[in-house]
Amino acid sequence: MKAMKTMKMVIVGLVATFAMQGCYMNTVDSGEAGVEVVNGSVASEPLAEGFHFSVNPLADLDIYNIKVRALIMNNKTARLEDSNEIIYDTHLTILTKESMEVPLDMVLNYSLARSCAPDMRKKYGLDMIWDEKIVVPKVRSVARGVIGTATVYDLNEKRDMYGAKIKEHLNQQFSNIFGEGCVNVTTASIQAIYIPHQLKQSIMKKQQMNEEVARKELEIKKTEAEAKQRVAKEKGEAEAKRVNAQGIADARIIEATAIATANRKISESLTPEVLAYKKLENDKAEIDRWDGVKPKVMMTGDAQPLVTIPTVTKK
Repeated sequence: MKAMKTMKMVIVGLVATFAMQGCYMNTVDSGEAGVEVVNGSVASEPLAEGFHFSVNPLADLDIYNIKVRALIMNNKTARLEDSNEIIYDTHLTILTKESMEVPLDMVLNYSLARSCAPDMRKKYGLDMIWDEKIVVPKVRSVARGVIGTATVYDLNEKRDMYGAKIKEHLNQQFSNIFGEGCVNVTTASIQAIYIPHQLKQSIMKKQQMNEEVARKELEIKKTEAEAKQRVAKEKGEAEAKRVNAQGIADARIIEATAIATANRKISESLTPEVLAYKKLENDKAEIDRWDGVKPKVMMTGDAQPLVTIPTVTKK
Protein backbone atom coordinates (compact mmCIF):
# COMPACT_ATOMS: atom_id res chain seq x y z
CA MET A 1 0.00 0.00 0.00
CA LYS A 2 2.78 2.35 0.92
CA ALA A 3 4.66 1.46 -2.26
CA MET A 4 1.60 2.24 -4.41
CA LYS A 5 1.22 5.61 -2.70
CA THR A 6 4.86 6.41 -3.34
CA MET A 7 4.49 5.39 -6.99
CA LYS A 8 1.49 7.74 -7.38
CA MET A 9 3.51 10.64 -5.98
CA VAL A 10 6.33 9.95 -8.40
CA ILE A 11 3.91 9.80 -11.32
CA VAL A 12 2.27 13.07 -10.24
CA GLY A 13 5.69 14.66 -9.92
CA LEU A 14 6.70 13.52 -13.37
CA VAL A 15 3.46 14.77 -14.88
CA ALA A 16 3.86 18.11 -13.14
CA THR A 17 7.45 18.36 -14.30
CA PHE A 18 6.45 17.54 -17.86
CA ALA A 19 3.56 20.00 -17.73
CA MET A 20 5.78 22.81 -16.44
CA GLN A 21 8.64 22.14 -18.85
CA GLY A 22 8.97 25.15 -21.18
CA CYS A 23 6.53 27.26 -19.12
CA TYR A 24 7.77 30.55 -17.81
CA MET A 25 7.21 32.74 -14.79
CA ASN A 26 9.30 35.85 -15.05
CA THR A 27 9.44 39.59 -14.33
CA VAL A 28 10.28 42.21 -16.93
CA ASP A 29 12.13 44.96 -15.08
CA SER A 30 12.36 48.66 -15.83
CA GLY A 31 14.55 49.20 -18.88
CA GLU A 32 13.73 45.77 -20.31
CA ALA A 33 11.42 44.35 -22.98
CA GLY A 34 10.03 40.84 -22.92
CA VAL A 35 9.62 38.78 -26.09
CA GLU A 36 7.40 35.70 -25.90
CA VAL A 37 8.33 32.72 -28.07
CA VAL A 38 5.75 29.91 -28.44
CA ASN A 39 6.90 26.76 -30.20
CA GLY A 40 9.52 28.76 -32.11
CA SER A 41 7.06 31.48 -33.16
CA VAL A 42 7.97 34.99 -31.95
CA ALA A 43 5.14 37.23 -30.73
CA SER A 44 4.85 40.47 -32.68
CA GLU A 45 4.29 42.66 -29.61
CA PRO A 46 6.81 43.03 -26.76
CA LEU A 47 5.82 42.54 -23.13
CA ALA A 48 6.04 45.64 -20.96
CA GLU A 49 7.37 45.92 -17.40
CA GLY A 50 5.77 43.67 -14.83
CA PHE A 51 5.25 40.06 -13.84
CA HIS A 52 4.42 37.59 -16.64
CA PHE A 53 3.77 33.85 -16.66
CA SER A 54 2.46 31.15 -19.01
CA VAL A 55 1.38 27.55 -18.41
CA ASN A 56 1.92 26.68 -22.05
CA PRO A 57 4.64 24.03 -22.06
CA LEU A 58 5.88 25.31 -25.41
CA ALA A 59 6.18 28.96 -24.36
CA ASP A 60 9.30 30.82 -23.32
CA LEU A 61 10.16 34.46 -22.49
CA ASP A 62 13.32 36.21 -23.70
CA ILE A 63 14.46 39.45 -22.07
CA TYR A 64 16.04 42.33 -24.01
CA ASN A 65 17.85 45.31 -22.51
CA ILE A 66 16.45 48.60 -23.81
CA LYS A 67 18.52 50.87 -21.58
CA VAL A 68 21.49 52.77 -22.99
CA ARG A 69 24.42 50.42 -23.36
CA ALA A 70 28.06 51.20 -24.05
CA LEU A 71 30.52 49.79 -26.56
CA ILE A 72 34.02 50.38 -25.21
CA MET A 73 36.76 49.88 -27.79
CA ASN A 74 39.98 49.89 -25.81
CA ASN A 75 42.76 47.30 -25.59
CA LYS A 76 43.11 47.84 -21.85
CA THR A 77 39.56 46.60 -21.19
CA ALA A 78 39.07 44.32 -24.20
CA ARG A 79 39.38 41.12 -22.13
CA LEU A 80 36.70 42.05 -19.64
CA GLU A 81 33.47 40.06 -19.75
CA ASP A 82 30.54 41.65 -21.56
CA SER A 83 27.30 42.44 -19.73
CA ASN A 84 23.82 43.55 -20.77
CA GLU A 85 24.94 47.16 -20.46
CA ILE A 86 28.60 47.14 -21.53
CA ILE A 87 30.31 45.44 -24.46
CA TYR A 88 34.11 45.38 -24.50
CA ASP A 89 36.16 45.23 -27.69
CA THR A 90 39.63 46.06 -29.00
CA HIS A 91 40.58 49.50 -30.22
CA LEU A 92 40.12 50.78 -33.76
CA THR A 93 42.95 51.13 -36.26
CA ILE A 94 42.40 53.96 -38.72
CA LEU A 95 44.23 54.57 -41.99
CA THR A 96 44.57 58.34 -42.29
CA LYS A 97 44.87 60.47 -45.41
CA GLU A 98 48.66 60.17 -45.18
CA SER A 99 48.25 56.34 -45.34
CA MET A 100 49.32 56.13 -41.72
CA GLU A 101 47.79 53.54 -39.38
CA VAL A 102 46.69 55.21 -36.15
CA PRO A 103 45.03 53.27 -33.27
CA LEU A 104 42.06 54.90 -31.54
CA ASP A 105 40.15 54.31 -28.31
CA MET A 106 36.46 54.93 -28.76
CA VAL A 107 33.23 54.79 -26.74
CA LEU A 108 29.80 54.43 -28.28
CA ASN A 109 26.46 54.76 -26.44
CA TYR A 110 23.31 53.39 -28.04
CA SER A 111 19.95 51.83 -27.18
CA LEU A 112 17.28 49.52 -28.57
CA ALA A 113 13.65 50.64 -28.87
CA ARG A 114 11.15 48.41 -27.02
CA SER A 115 8.93 48.01 -30.08
CA CYS A 116 11.84 46.56 -32.09
CA ALA A 117 12.75 43.78 -29.64
CA PRO A 118 10.54 41.14 -31.38
CA ASP A 119 12.21 41.82 -34.75
CA MET A 120 15.63 41.47 -33.13
CA ARG A 121 14.55 38.08 -31.77
CA LYS A 122 13.30 36.94 -35.18
CA LYS A 123 16.36 38.07 -37.15
CA TYR A 124 19.27 37.63 -34.75
CA GLY A 125 18.17 35.52 -31.79
CA LEU A 126 18.81 36.35 -28.16
CA ASP A 127 19.84 39.76 -26.88
CA MET A 128 23.43 40.94 -27.55
CA ILE A 129 23.80 38.69 -30.60
CA TRP A 130 22.72 41.62 -32.76
CA ASP A 131 25.36 43.77 -31.06
CA GLU A 132 28.14 41.33 -31.93
CA LYS A 133 26.90 40.63 -35.47
CA ILE A 134 25.92 44.14 -36.56
CA VAL A 135 26.82 46.97 -34.19
CA VAL A 136 30.52 46.29 -33.55
CA PRO A 137 31.49 45.60 -37.20
CA LYS A 138 29.42 48.56 -38.42
CA VAL A 139 31.07 50.93 -35.94
CA ARG A 140 34.48 49.90 -37.22
CA SER A 141 33.60 50.29 -40.91
CA VAL A 142 31.81 53.63 -40.48
CA ALA A 143 34.61 55.08 -38.33
CA ARG A 144 37.21 54.08 -40.91
CA GLY A 145 35.12 55.62 -43.67
CA VAL A 146 34.64 58.92 -41.84
CA ILE A 147 38.16 59.35 -40.48
CA GLY A 148 39.89 57.95 -43.56
CA THR A 149 39.53 61.36 -45.20
CA ALA A 150 41.28 63.16 -42.34
CA THR A 151 44.88 64.03 -41.79
CA VAL A 152 46.50 63.18 -38.47
CA TYR A 153 46.55 66.89 -37.59
CA ASP A 154 42.84 67.31 -38.30
CA LEU A 155 41.97 64.14 -36.41
CA ASN A 156 43.84 65.35 -33.36
CA GLU A 157 42.37 68.86 -33.42
CA LYS A 158 38.81 68.00 -34.49
CA ARG A 159 38.09 64.72 -32.77
CA ASP A 160 34.73 65.99 -31.47
CA MET A 161 33.65 66.86 -34.99
CA TYR A 162 34.64 63.41 -36.29
CA GLY A 163 32.86 61.77 -33.36
CA ALA A 164 29.67 63.64 -34.31
CA LYS A 165 30.05 62.53 -37.94
CA ILE A 166 30.48 58.91 -36.89
CA LYS A 167 27.32 59.15 -34.79
CA GLU A 168 25.36 60.66 -37.68
CA HIS A 169 26.49 58.02 -40.19
CA LEU A 170 25.84 55.15 -37.78
CA ASN A 171 22.27 56.29 -37.14
CA GLN A 172 21.68 56.38 -40.88
CA GLN A 173 23.15 52.88 -41.31
CA PHE A 174 21.21 51.42 -38.37
CA SER A 175 17.96 52.90 -39.71
CA ASN A 176 18.57 51.09 -42.99
CA ILE A 177 19.44 47.80 -41.25
CA PHE A 178 17.06 47.61 -38.28
CA GLY A 179 14.33 50.09 -39.23
CA GLU A 180 13.68 53.73 -38.43
CA GLY A 181 14.30 54.52 -34.74
CA CYS A 182 15.05 50.93 -33.67
CA VAL A 183 18.68 51.50 -32.67
CA ASN A 184 19.66 55.03 -31.66
CA VAL A 185 23.27 56.13 -31.18
CA THR A 186 23.40 58.91 -28.60
CA THR A 187 27.17 59.53 -28.46
CA ALA A 188 30.28 58.49 -30.35
CA SER A 189 33.42 59.74 -28.66
CA ILE A 190 37.09 59.38 -29.66
CA GLN A 191 38.79 58.92 -26.30
CA ALA A 192 42.46 58.61 -27.26
CA ILE A 193 44.64 58.76 -30.37
CA TYR A 194 47.88 56.78 -30.31
CA ILE A 195 50.21 58.86 -32.48
CA PRO A 196 53.91 57.97 -32.91
CA HIS A 197 56.20 60.00 -30.67
CA GLN A 198 57.97 61.93 -33.45
CA LEU A 199 54.69 62.80 -35.11
CA LYS A 200 53.23 63.80 -31.75
CA GLN A 201 56.07 66.32 -31.29
CA SER A 202 55.39 67.70 -34.76
CA ILE A 203 51.71 68.05 -33.92
CA MET A 204 52.51 69.82 -30.67
CA LYS A 205 54.77 72.28 -32.51
CA LYS A 206 52.07 72.93 -35.06
CA GLN A 207 49.53 73.47 -32.30
CA GLN A 208 51.86 75.93 -30.59
CA MET A 209 52.38 77.74 -33.88
CA ASN A 210 48.61 77.86 -34.48
CA GLU A 211 48.07 79.19 -30.97
CA GLU A 212 50.70 81.88 -31.55
CA VAL A 213 49.11 82.85 -34.86
CA ALA A 214 45.70 82.97 -33.18
CA ARG A 215 47.13 85.15 -30.40
CA LYS A 216 48.67 87.55 -32.92
CA GLU A 217 45.42 87.70 -34.87
CA LEU A 218 43.60 88.52 -31.65
CA GLU A 219 46.06 91.32 -30.88
CA ILE A 220 45.64 92.72 -34.41
CA LYS A 221 41.87 92.61 -34.10
CA LYS A 222 42.10 94.32 -30.72
CA THR A 223 44.33 97.06 -32.15
CA GLU A 224 42.02 97.53 -35.11
CA ALA A 225 39.04 97.77 -32.80
CA GLU A 226 40.77 100.38 -30.62
CA ALA A 227 41.75 102.38 -33.72
CA LYS A 228 38.20 102.25 -35.06
CA GLN A 229 36.93 103.36 -31.67
CA ARG A 230 39.29 106.36 -31.65
CA VAL A 231 38.36 107.31 -35.21
CA ALA A 232 34.68 107.01 -34.36
CA LYS A 233 35.17 109.19 -31.29
CA GLU A 234 37.04 111.88 -33.25
CA LYS A 235 34.44 111.80 -36.00
CA GLY A 236 31.73 112.14 -33.38
CA GLU A 237 33.42 115.13 -31.76
CA ALA A 238 34.01 116.79 -35.15
CA GLU A 239 30.42 116.19 -36.14
CA ALA A 240 29.23 117.62 -32.82
CA LYS A 241 31.29 120.77 -33.38
CA ARG A 242 30.03 121.09 -36.94
CA VAL A 243 26.45 120.71 -35.80
CA ASN A 244 26.99 123.29 -33.04
CA ALA A 245 28.54 125.81 -35.47
CA GLN A 246 25.77 125.18 -37.95
CA GLY A 247 23.25 125.78 -35.20
CA ILE A 248 24.81 129.12 -34.27
CA ALA A 249 24.94 130.18 -37.91
CA ASP A 250 21.37 129.13 -38.47
CA ALA A 251 20.29 131.06 -35.37
CA ARG A 252 22.01 134.21 -36.59
CA ILE A 253 20.44 133.86 -40.02
CA ILE A 254 17.04 133.42 -38.42
CA GLU A 255 17.59 136.49 -36.20
CA ALA A 256 18.77 138.67 -39.12
CA THR A 257 15.89 137.48 -41.26
CA ALA A 258 13.42 138.36 -38.48
CA ILE A 259 14.90 141.85 -38.06
CA ALA A 260 14.88 142.47 -41.80
CA THR A 261 11.32 141.32 -42.02
CA ALA A 262 10.31 143.58 -39.14
CA ASN A 263 12.06 146.58 -40.69
CA ARG A 264 10.45 145.86 -44.04
CA LYS A 265 7.05 145.68 -42.45
CA ILE A 266 7.67 148.94 -40.54
CA SER A 267 8.82 150.67 -43.75
CA GLU A 268 5.80 149.38 -45.60
CA SER A 269 3.54 150.75 -42.86
CA LEU A 270 4.90 154.38 -43.13
CA THR A 271 2.28 155.78 -45.53
CA PRO A 272 1.80 159.62 -46.07
CA GLU A 273 -1.13 159.55 -43.74
CA VAL A 274 0.92 157.87 -41.02
CA LEU A 275 3.77 160.36 -41.49
CA ALA A 276 1.31 163.30 -41.27
CA TYR A 277 -0.17 161.80 -38.15
CA LYS A 278 3.32 161.38 -36.63
CA LYS A 279 4.09 165.08 -37.42
CA LEU A 280 0.92 166.17 -35.68
CA GLU A 281 1.90 164.05 -32.68
CA ASN A 282 5.35 165.72 -32.58
CA ASP A 283 3.83 169.20 -32.87
CA LYS A 284 1.39 168.45 -30.09
CA ALA A 285 4.26 167.27 -27.93
CA GLU A 286 6.09 170.58 -28.50
CA ILE A 287 2.94 172.58 -27.59
CA ASP A 288 2.51 170.48 -24.46
CA ARG A 289 6.05 171.33 -23.41
CA TRP A 290 5.51 175.21 -23.81
CA ASP A 291 5.08 177.04 -20.43
CA GLY A 292 3.28 180.18 -21.82
CA VAL A 293 6.31 182.59 -21.59
CA LYS A 294 6.80 184.69 -24.74
CA PRO A 295 10.31 185.25 -26.04
CA LYS A 296 11.96 188.66 -25.35
CA VAL A 297 13.21 190.78 -28.31
CA MET A 298 15.92 193.42 -27.89
CA MET A 299 16.77 195.81 -30.76
CA THR A 300 19.41 198.61 -30.93
CA GLY A 301 19.60 200.78 -34.01
CA ASP A 302 19.89 198.74 -37.19
CA ALA A 303 20.99 195.64 -35.36
CA GLN A 304 19.25 192.37 -35.80
CA PRO A 305 16.68 191.55 -33.20
CA LEU A 306 18.02 189.53 -30.29
CA VAL A 307 15.54 187.04 -29.11
CA THR A 308 15.88 185.69 -25.62
CA ILE A 309 14.15 182.39 -25.27
CA PRO A 310 13.67 181.29 -21.71
CA THR A 311 14.97 177.90 -20.84
CA VAL A 312 12.25 175.39 -20.37
CA THR A 313 12.88 172.85 -17.72
CA LYS A 314 11.69 169.44 -18.77
CA LYS A 315 9.48 167.73 -16.34
